[in-house]
Amino acid sequence: MKDNNKNLIPFNKRSKEEHIEISRKGGIKSGEARRKKREQIDAIKLHNIAFKEEREKNLELQMNTIKLITELRNEANQILDDDLTLLIELLKQI
Repeated sequence: MKDNNKNLIPFNKRSKEEHIEISRKGGIKSGEARRKKREQIDAIKLHNIAFKEEREKNLELQMNTIKLITELRNEANQILDDDLTLLIELLKQI
């Protein structure tokens, strides 16, 4: 690790032009990193919005299905009740 340290030159030992150039490159890389991070955050937000919308659609579909099943069950119960009443009436006549 000490071998790598000999390649380092402190800023106070560099020229003003070198300092400006290094700072400029650092600023460019920093901007790139911020943009990349922002894009990732935006992608996550977009995914979450789409997932939420899909989940809401699925929930609405499930609720509609439950309503339909309930209606069908009620109709079937009514038919069975009517049939049972008719059967009782027929049995009374016998």
